[in-house]
Amino acid sequence: MGGLIGRYALGKLFDPETELLCGLRPTHFVTFATPHLGCDGDRSPAQVPFISWTGDIPLAGWGIEKAVAAAAKPFSSLFMGSSGTQFFLQDGTEGRAPLLERLTQDDPEDGYYISALRSFVTRTCYANSSGDWLVGWANSSLRKPEELPRLNSSNGRGVVSEEPLDAALHPSDCLPLSPTSANPKTEFNGRPPSARNSRGTADWMVADPMEGRSFSTSLARTSSVGSLVMVDADEGGSHGGDGGFPVPVRAAPEGRLGDGGGAPPAQEDVALESSERTMQMLGRLQAGPWRTLSSKLAELPWRRIDVCFKGTKMPFFAHNLIQVTRKWLNWEGEAVAQHFAALFSQMEADPRVQRALR
Repeated sequence: MGGLIGRYALGKLFDPETELLCGLRPTHFVTFATPHLGCDGDRSPAQVPFISWTGDIPLAGWGIEKAVAAAAKPFSSLFMGSSGTQFFLQDGTEGRAPLLERLTQDDPEDGYYISALRSFVTRTCYANSSGDWLVGWANSSLRKPEELPRLNSSNGRGVVSEEPLDAALHPSDCLPLSPTSANPKTEFNGRPPSARNSRGTADWMVADPMEGRSFSTSLARTSSVGSLVMVDADEGGSHGGDGGFPVPVRAAPEGRLGDGGGAPPAQEDVALESSERTMQMLGRLQAGPWRTLSSKLAELPWRRIDVCFKGTKMPFFAHNLIQVTRKWLNWEGEAVAQHFAALFSQMEADPRVQRALR
């Protein structure tokens, strides 16, 4: 939940007049396995992966999943208090939207949440592509389920895919430093120029939010420009997700529905149940609170870095591995921490980032 806590704090501290946070220029915003779209018990991109996993239990999976999904919201509120209520977007009242929805808006009386997030030069999200039982891949990588890439990561032990820095920059910051620039990393062909420091919507980006877990936030000043870096660094496992979209949809077997064939009654019941589940999930994909959160966050450019721990000894504890909750136990996740350290140095040295801070 560190990424969510960070976004809340940013909205409270952001000064819309100076576009500074406590007098510092926002530079890099980074999250690790954060549930940006909140949590859900039912099938949707925000569903807690563990709940969907129960649906794969032989014979009784469908019933178990329904029971666990129904108990998720009251259980979360009972054992996690107000945080649990906010995760499941149950804290809204008449005339006041749930907190996670407000985090995608600006309100002079509440906080400038989306403006604060927009003010950063870069936004990056690390996401587990599999094995995260608290936060789904789509949720933490700000993608729609259909946008999730195919990864060849059966033996993954860390970062398996990452987008270029351009994905995290506003269009105006991606423009080459000079018309004659020959560095392919600084070229930004096909993007219309705009005023420097413009923090408008990136129409060319396609994004969607979702993540989960708990972390602490750390603020740091960079050495030369007095800028602000926000990184979510979890201290103890909280929310996580599986890899892809919760669970594969079990479509009704071909020839079992409407063909009048000789399918046994038991098989017809299974086919009808599968079809019903498919239609329910498709309905959830077309509507739901997560879509509102997703569309608002999609207005900003995000750099997505996909992580996989299938090749480790504990692949289903990806949520703990990506944050190295306990070094003696989750040491296999150190590769991600090392990747971030190198990534941060590269971003700080990139001339486009330095130019945006002037």
